[in-house]
Amino acid sequence: TALDLLVTNSVDIAGFQFQVIGGILSNASGGIAAENQFIISSSGFGVVLALRTVQTTKITTSSAGVARL
Repeated sequence: TALDLLVTNSVDIAGFQFQVIGGILSNASGGIAAENQFIISSSGFGVVLALRTVQTTKITTSSAGVARL
């Protein structure tokens, strides 16, 4: 089962990290994080981390799907 992670932000996002509780996370990818050249990694422990790869790349003010879990 896939889950889209949605975000509504009023400031630019340079990176994010969160934990999914109550399940096993097998993959995270796509969304505006990938479109903005973020490195998206995940672990089976439910931690998702997205870091920018280019200093100037940020997710600008938006309301969109940031990644798919």
